[in-house]
Amino acid sequence: MATNLILFINAMGEVFDLPHLYRHLGISLSMWVLTICLVLLDLVDGVHTARVLHQRIHSHKLRATVVKFGEYWRFLLFGFFFDLAGVFFPWYGYPYMTIVITLGLSVIELKSMLEHAKKRKSKTAELPNIVSQIVGCDSAEEAKKLIKNIVQTYEDKKE
Repeated sequence: MATNLILFINAMGEVFDLPHLYRHLGISLSMWVLTICLVLLDLVDGVHTARVLHQRIHSHKLRATVVKFGEYWRFLLFGFFFDLAGVFFPWYGYPYMTIVITLGLSVIELKSMLEHAKKRKSKTAELPNIVSQIVGCDSAEEAKKLIKNIVQTYEDKKE
């Protein structure tokens, strides 16, 4: 049985360019790993943003990552099959479709991480804390003093 497999592989090597196939498979696999890493990095960045902003981390948001990866997997699989057909042509040296799809997905994930960074740096993230401080005041005079202090603090930060 093992000798038949070895004979088959040797026969394929004579008919078909195996290094060409191995190059396609290696590059495709590395693009898949890159996509998985970017999706997980976006997930970690989103959780970090939620913690910084003192927001609850909802399970449906975490499940959305699995759904997103399922969508990405379909695109990558399409590119892989397209590139697999290209393996039969000597001029089709690399899995171009998989590379292009991975670049597109990378741009989407990087844009998502930039949006998380903007949320973390936004001044509106502090509003719930400020509102709770104002509501927690015992009198209207105390609330006015607190508002004046907050306004003064933000004006000092602008300068």
